[in-house]
Amino acid sequence: VVHGIPGIDLGLDADLPVDVSVNGACALPGFTFGEIVGPLDLPADSYDITISLANEAAPCSEDAVIEANGLELEAGGNYSIVAHLTETNMPTATAFANDTWGNKFFAGVNVFHTAAAPRVDVKFQRGKSRFWQRLIRDVGNGEAASSSFFRGKWDASILPAGSRDAVFGPARLKLEGNTVYLVYAVGSLSSGTFTLLTATTEATDH
Repeated sequence: VVHGIPGIDLGLDADLPVDVSVNGACALPGFTFGEIVGPLDLPADSYDITISLANEAAPCSEDAVIEANGLELEAGGNYSIVAHLTETNMPTATAFANDTWGNKFFAGVNVFHTAAAPRVDVKFQRGKSRFWQRLIRDVGNGEAASSSFFRGKWDASILPAGSRDAVFGPARLKLEGNTVYLVYAVGSLSSGTFTLLTATTEATDH
C-alpha cells in the first residue's frame, strides 16, 4: 500500500497524513506521503478502501476524499494499491496486479505511472552498449509495465513518450536476482514534487 500524493500539490501539509479504512475498519491511521506499508496478507475477497484526511483524536472519522470500491484480490495474487495524482492533478487510488517473475540471474521490475504527468517512456541503461539498453514505452497515468533485467546496476530515466530527452534521471537501481522491484513514479513534474518510491517483493520463477 503506497501513499503517493504530495500534500504540496493540493495546497496542504507536504506529508498529507491520511487515515485508510478497509471494508469499514480503520487500517492505516496517520499514513503519510512516501510511506509504503506491506506486504500485507489478505484473504482473497472484494475490498472497499476509503481514504480521509487524518484525525489523530478520532482516526478514520472524517469524510472520505478518495474511495476505491470493489477491488477484487485473487488468491495467490500480489498487488500494489497506490493513492496518487491523476494526470490532471486530482487525487485517486489505483490497484495494480504485480508481475513477480524472477530467478537467481534476473530481477523483475514493475514500473507504475502514478504521477501528474502525460504518457512516458522509461529507459534503462547499463553501460554504453545498446545491448544493455531497454525501453519501456508509452505508459500512461494509472498504468503499469513490467520487464526482467539481468542482475546488477542499471540507470533508469523517464522521458515524455516518443522523446529522447529525459525529464527525470538517471536514477541508479541495483538489482538482485530472485527479487522483484516495484518503482512508483509519484508527484508532479510541474511543481517539483516528482520522485520515485521503491519497494521489493519476492520473485516467483514461473
